[in-house]
Amino acid sequence: MMQDYPKLLKSCDRVGVTQIDKIFSFSACKNDIKSAAEKFSKNLPPECAASCEHDFYRQCGLVLKAAGVDVQTSEKFNTYAGINHQVIPKIILRPSFGVTLKEIKSKIKGKVIISPQSTVVLEGDTILEDITIDGSVHLKDSKLEKGTQLTDKHYVTF
Repeated sequence: MMQDYPKLLKSCDRVGVTQIDKIFSFSACKNDIKSAAEKFSKNLPPECAASCEHDFYRQCGLVLKAAGVDVQTSEKFNTYAGINHQVIPKIILRPSFGVTLKEIKSKIKGKVIISPQSTVVLEGDTILEDITIDGSVHLKDSKLEKGTQLTDKHYVTF
């Protein structure tokens, strides 16, 4: 276990540390909806299935943002069973789309915008170049025309 690791070290051993935002490494899913609502009412993380899913979408959005995409969020919140979730795009990055920031950046060209209410699945050799997404799309090995506006208004709500 991690707390036992220091016991294995000698006084001359060197140790390095890597620190990343929790959203990129961990999101607990350990509470039922009633317990999660109770925790949320006390300003604690709900740590339930819905909050885990929301964290996953947020993490994918942050990766795209780091790659240069304008991932828009809203000031609005949806409430379910007493737990608020900010309206953010529901984004899924399949491993075939890219697993490193370098791979993902290579598929983003120009100005790419994703609206807060969008649902987006990206996979394969999809290239996004000067694209606006406002709706629900699943792009697999897609080479869209530069400047395309995807506006399927059949939003999937969270």
